[in-house]
Parts: sequence; structure tokens; C-alpha cells
Amino acid sequence: MNIISNMSVIQIDNIALKKVCEKDFKNLFGLELGDYFDALTGFDIVKFDENLLKSPDGMSCRDVILEKYGEEAVGVIQKLLKI
Repeated sequence: MNIISNMSVIQIDNIALKKVCEKDFKNLFGLELGDYFDALTGFDIVKFDENLLKSPDGMSCRDVILEKYGEEAVGVIQKLLKI
């Protein structure tokens, strides 16, 4: 497969992932997933942290999400990050 084909596969996978997660994301965080998501690069956790979480030094994004939004929210973010 060439580079363009690989990029297309990534984009298709990311678009499908976005579609699966966008309703839960909106319900949990009150935000549009599209503001934090790109078809090629996927979920932008840095932008999400800077705009919403504002994680304090020494505390992970995961811990902030768990504390403020609960386990379901952690699961949605992990799915978006593919971890």
C-alpha cells in the first residue's frame, strides 16, 4: 500500500470512530466532538485539556476526567485515543 492509501484508511477509521463516539461525547462533556477531532490525526487531547480540563500540574488528564465526569467519560476518551 502506498502512503496515500494508508492515509485514506486512517481517515476512514477515524471518521467511523468519531461517528461512534460523538453522541456520548456531547452528552458527557456538553461539547461537540468535531471541535477536538481531525479525520487524519484523530482526537486532540491537548486541545481538550487546554480548553476544558485544565489539568493541574501533577495530575493526569485521566484522573481529572475520572474525578469530574466519571468512568464512562474515561472510557469514551480512551476509545477516542485508541488505548
